[in-house]
Amino acid sequence: MRFFVKYCLILLFLASAVAKAQTNLDSLWSVWQDESNADSSRLNAIYNYAWDGFLDDLPDSAFHFAEIQYNYANSINSQLFMAKALKLQAISFQKRNDAKNTILYFKKALSIFIKLELNNEISSIYNRIGVTFHDLGNYEEALDNYIKSLNIAESIIDKTSIGRAYNNIGIVYTDQNNLKKALDYYRMSLEISIEINDLHGEANSYNNMGVILQEQGKLEEAV
Repeated sequence: MRFFVKYCLILLFLASAVAKAQTNLDSLWSVWQDESNADSSRLNAIYNYAWDGFLDDLPDSAFHFAEIQYNYANSINSQLFMAKALKLQAISFQKRNDAKNTILYFKKALSIFIKLELNNEISSIYNRIGVTFHDLGNYEEALDNYIKSLNIAESIIDKTSIGRAYNNIGIVYTDQNNLKKALDYYRMSLEISIEINDLHGEANSYNNMGVILQEQGKLEEAV
């Protein structure tokens, strides 16, 4: 009986969470549809509506709503929201394993973010392009984009992005069997993660270092 009660409570909790999420989406859609709202509020609403409501499970629908966002942003010449829509569309292609369109749309977004000098977005997109090339097995292009991401992150002292870039560069060197360089980059990523208390990044670094140490036969240290 105790198990049954716990099980029901979990189901009730999940149902409540789903209901709250749907309420939030309905609210965002209402903001978008209300033409009396400021353009920035409407565009933020449909951006979050597409991202939160569809990107993970229905990326084709996320693309559709991002297209609506892009067209409206274009009609009022909002370069920022045009770029954000293109980035969202690129991620929707990434989730559908369409590498060609992923890279195409990321580059479209990138060209606008460069004009706007939004370095945090530029660094993020270079990283995402790097991930796409890495998935294709094109390690040279992946490394080139990760390094671009790293250089920009360092210029604006974005330590989270710096740690992420170190980790991703380490992964490329791992795949190229350059284990010494890979371990060096994982260690740098670990140092950054500890400094900024990024537990997820810290765990990734320890795990990746363990893999390298195992390959090197240093089993006790790997464990």
